[in-house]
Amino acid sequence: MARIIILVFFILFSGSLSAQNIKDMSSLHYTYMGPVFSMSYDKVEYKDWLGTEQGSVDMTGTSYGGGIALQIFVENFCGDFHLKYVRNDLDFSLDLGEMLLQGKYLWKINDIISAGTGFGLYSELALSEPDHKGSAGIQLPFSAVYTGSPLWKVFGDVYIRYGSFGIGEESSRISIGLSLGIVFRVGRI
Repeated sequence: MARIIILVFFILFSGSLSAQNIKDMSSLHYTYMGPVFSMSYDKVEYKDWLGTEQGSVDMTGTSYGGGIALQIFVENFCGDFHLKYVRNDLDFSLDLGEMLLQGKYLWKINDIISAGTGFGLYSELALSEPDHKGSAGIQLPFSAVYTGSPLWKVFGDVYIRYGSFGIGEESSRISIGLSLGIVFRVGRI
């Protein structure tokens, strides 16, 4: 008798549970994940004790690296999170772990191409330099997204950064760079 009641209960409610009203496909929000690569040109104003007096030195160099990107697309908005390994070559080399969190607004040019801009925050933690105290700053991305299919997207960001430099006292850095990546749909929210 208990089995019959459970079976009837299952039949009555399984239809209402599985028959969820899925809205229009354009209203679904998806998460994407994949590799990202970046490179930038950096200008650093290094301030510290130089010999017996305090001074500053200007350095220029490049940074390049790669890691993983997680993006969430909700209508015209994109939430973007990157976790990367970055090699910074100035007058000396630094190996850095980088974390980036940014939000972007994307205008649809057509069904497959979108372009936009946004605002982000980044943080760096040195992996090889014990004197590096960590650094952080802001990032302004100018983005383009190519939707190859509903399952994958290619994205590119040209960005400008300004923030602290983790070595010295009140050192700063300004950068201009490029990030490229491909992300694959991994879930729905």
